[in-house]
Amino acid sequence: MEIVTLPSEALTRFGSTGVEIGPVAGFREAPDKVFVHLARIGPGGGIGRHPATGWQLFAVVHGEGWVAGEDGHRRPLTADGGEAVLWRPGEEHESGSEAGMLAVIVESPARPVRL
Repeated sequence: MEIVTLPSEALTRFGSTGVEIGPVAGFREAPDKVFVHLARIGPGGGIGRHPATGWQLFAVVHGEGWVAGEDGHRRPLTADGGEAVLWRPGEEHESGSEAGMLAVIVESPARPVRL
């Protein structure tokens, strides 16, 4: 077993506020170059509107917040709701939280499949 430290840094791109984000894992040698990030969005914080660089799965694992796609309509997303959001490559999107949330973000050029 190996315990690793997960680095994080403030995210300020896209007009983001109150967000700490860092890599959990990257699989550069995998055929689809999958990357996993952990985002801590503080109360009143959010990741500003920007296009997805590939397929992006956003799952809240603690707390609650909202997500919005191209239509800009905010939809609630919670850790205990059993849901995640999937944005397609190039889709404009944003996310935020009034109370704070922790989210796992998985990015890949390949569309995820349901297991």
